[in-house]
Amino acid sequence: MEHRCAPGETLLDAARNCGIYIPTACQQGVCGTCRIAKLSGEVTMDDLGGLNAKEKSAGYVLACCSRPRGTVLLDA
Repeated sequence: MEHRCAPGETLLDAARNCGIYIPTACQQGVCGTCRIAKLSGEVTMDDLGGLNAKEKSAGYVLACCSRPRGTVLLDA
């Protein structure tokens, strides 16, 4: 599914606007519940500890605090 994000829209908001469910809890980048694999593209992520270094290097992002910087492909 394709969605054009509004300025400042998080990946979680974009998913919800498309009817895609991503589990979430804190919505602040702490708990890691909304962790999702980013297959391509760049995001700005305000992670507050919800991902460890191994998860980040594997391409995971937190949907609640990641904002796309152009086209992003997720494994949803």
